[in-house]
Amino acid sequence: MDDLLPDFLLETHEGLSLVEKALSRLQDAPDDAPTRAEIFRQVHNIKGACGFLGLPRLEKLAHAAESMLGLCRDGSLAVTPQSMAPLVAAMDAMRQIVLGLEQHGQEPAGDDGVVIAALEAASVAASHALPKLGAPEKDRPALAPLRTLRVPVDVLEDLLRLMSELARSRNQLIQLARASSDSQISAAVQRLSQITSELQAGVMKTRLQPIGTAWATIPRQLRDLAHQLGKKINLKIRGADTELDRQVLELIRDPLMHMLRNSADHGLETPAERRAAGKPEVGQIRLNAYHQAQYIIIEISDDGRGLPLKEIRAKVQAQGLATQAELARMSEDDVRGFIFQPGFSTAQQITPVSGRGIGMDVVKANIERMGGTIDLRSEEGRGTSFTLKIPLTLAMISALIVQAGGERFALPQIGVVELIRLDDSHESVARLERIKGTLMLRLRDRVLPVVSLSTLLRLGVALAECLERYVIVTQVGTHRFCILVDRILDVENITVKPLAPILRHITIFGGNTILDDGSVIMILDPHGLGRGAGIAPEAFAEDEEIIEAPPAINAVTKTPLLLFRAGDEALQAVPLGQVMRLEDIAVERIEFAGAAPFVAHRGQSMPLLPMGAHWQAPKSGRQAVLVLSDGDHPLGLMVDEVLDVLDDAVLIQPEASRPAYLGSAEVAGRVAQVIDTGYWLSRAYPDGIAGSPFCRQGA
Repeated sequence: MDDLLPDFLLETHEGLSLVEKALSRLQDAPDDAPTRAEIFRQVHNIKGACGFLGLPRLEKLAHAAESMLGLCRDGSLAVTPQSMAPLVAAMDAMRQIVLGLEQHGQEPAGDDGVVIAALEAASVAASHALPKLGAPEKDRPALAPLRTLRVPVDVLEDLLRLMSELARSRNQLIQLARASSDSQISAAVQRLSQITSELQAGVMKTRLQPIGTAWATIPRQLRDLAHQLGKKINLKIRGADTELDRQVLELIRDPLMHMLRNSADHGLETPAERRAAGKPEVGQIRLNAYHQAQYIIIEISDDGRGLPLKEIRAKVQAQGLATQAELARMSEDDVRGFIFQPGFSTAQQITPVSGRGIGMDVVKANIERMGGTIDLRSEEGRGTSFTLKIPLTLAMISALIVQAGGERFALPQIGVVELIRLDDSHESVARLERIKGTLMLRLRDRVLPVVSLSTLLRLGVALAECLERYVIVTQVGTHRFCILVDRILDVENITVKPLAPILRHITIFGGNTILDDGSVIMILDPHGLGRGAGIAPEAFAEDEEIIEAPPAINAVTKTPLLLFRAGDEALQAVPLGQVMRLEDIAVERIEFAGAAPFVAHRGQSMPLLPMGAHWQAPKSGRQAVLVLSDGDHPLGLMVDEVLDVLDDAVLIQPEASRPAYLGSAEVAGRVAQVIDTGYWLSRAYPDGIAGSPFCRQGA
C-alpha cells in the first residue's frame, strides 16, 4: 500500500482545501444545495480511501463528519456558525492527521473523542428534521469530469530549463539568419521564432496557479480573528482566479496574511468606535488581484482609522530614527514609510495579534526579495491601502543588460525609472557631484545618491578614467538612487537561475542567467546594491544645504537609436532603451475591437498603433512591430520596416513644435525624426498614462 500513499495524501490535501472553500461559501449562502452536496462528496471520498489504506483514526473522524454532513446535505440540519463549528474543528483535526501521516508514514497517535462527540451531538440535535432544503440527489446536475493530469514539479522545472536553452538557440539562429541573404532560411527562422515564443508562453503557463489557492483559508482565519478582537469584519475578495507562478504564490502567502491581520487589528475600529465616528458597525477589508503587463497587482485596503501621523512621528523621535527637523522636511508618505522599519509599532499594548514591532519589515523584505514593490496609502479616519506589485514569475524576468569594468550584468527592469547618458560637454540636465565625500547626482530638482557599479565590485576601473557613463535611476520602495554603469547593451527576457550556495551571502546578486552567446552573467539586486554601497536612509532625502560643486560629468540628450521606416520615405527613430522587443507577427494574429487593432501578447491584449498615416490591415503576410511599455502598459507600434540599430549614441536636437516627436538626429548624413514614446503610449492608454518615464528627460 505504500506506493498508494503519496497519491492519497495529494488527493486528501486537495479535498480538504476544497471543503474549506466550500464551507466559506456555505456560511455566506446557507441554502446552497450544490455546495452542501460537494462537501459531503469530498469527505465521503476521504473516508472511503481511509478504509482501503487501513487508516482507522482518520476513517473514524471522517465517518462522524460524513454523518453530520448527510443531515446538512438533506436540509435536516440548519447551516449556522454554531452548527458548523464542530465540522470546522473536524477538518482541522483531519488536516493534522494527514500532516502527521505525511511526515512519519503512519497515523500519529491522538484522541479525537471530543471532536467526534461534538459532531454526534450536532447530528442528534437535528433529529427534529427541518423541511428538506436540497434537491434530491438524482435531480442534482452531474459534475463534469476534470480534464487534468498531475505532473511532478521536477518535470516542469526540467521542461522550463530545456525551454530556455531552446530560446537561446533560437536567438542565435536569428543572428545568423540576419547575416544571410537566403530568404528561405530567414522565413524558416522567423517561423521557428514564432513557434518557440508560443511554446515558451505555454511552458510558463504550466507553472501558474490561481492566487485563490493561497487565499483559501483567509476568510475563515479572518472570521476567527474578528471574533477574537470583538470586531465585525466583512471581507470582499476579487480576482481569486488571477494566476501567477507557483513559486511566487508560496512566497506571498505569509506576507499577505500578516497584512490582513494588521488591517483587522490596527486598521479597523471596534463597533462602538465606528458608530461614534459615523461609520457602519461592520468594517470592510478588500482583497483584490489583477494582471498588469508582466506583473500581478495585489491590493489590500480597509475603511478603518488610517495610520496616525502624530503617533508615528512621536515614535520615530522616541526610537531615534529621525530628528524633529528631519521629520518636518519629510512628506506624509515618507513618515508613514517608517512602519516598515524593524521593531517599529504604534500599538499601545502587546496582544496575541500584534504590538511587538515585528512583521511589516519582514513583509517588505520578502516582497522586495521577489523583485516586487510595496506602496502605502493612508488617510486618517478613512482607511489604509497597500499595493503590491510582483513579477508573475521568478523564472523569467525582463532585464537591462549593462556593462561595468568590462563585465556584463543583468538588472531587473521592474525598478528602473529613468536612463541618463552622461558626457563631459553641452548643457547639463544632470550632473555628478561629490557632496560630503559621497557621489551624488543632481537631476533637475532632486539630489540622488549614486552607486558606481565598477567601484562597488572592485573591477579596477576608476571613475575618472571613464568620461562616458550611463546612470540608471532605480526605485527601491519609496526611495530612489542611481546606479552608474559604462554601457547599456540590451533589454532581454532572461531565465533566472539561483545562486550557488557558496555565493548566497553576497546580497548584491539575485541570481544568474545565460545569454544567447552562452555567457553566464550575474543578476543584480538593486536592494543589495544600495546596502552594499552603504547608502544610509538619510541619503535619500534632499539636502537643502548642498554647496554647489563644479560639474564632473554632464548629461546630454544623446542615446543609441533604432531606425525604422513607416508610412513614407522619412527616416524615423526611437531611443533603443525604450524598445522592449522587436516582433514580426503573422497578420492572421491581428484582431480588432471595433476599428482598433490588437494582438494577444504574453497572456494579455496588446493594442497596436500604426505609424503610417494611411495604414490598412493587410490580407496576409507579416507585420513588423516595435513593442513599447511604461512598465505596466504594453503597446505595439506597427512599422513598415526596421532598418538598423545604432549602438553609438547620437545627439538629439529637441523640437517643441511636434508633440509626437522628441526632436531630430543626424544619422549618416540624413535627418531622422525621433519619436516620443510617451505620446504614443498616451494615445493607446488615454486614461492610464500621464507620460512615458523617459519622455523628454534626457534619456
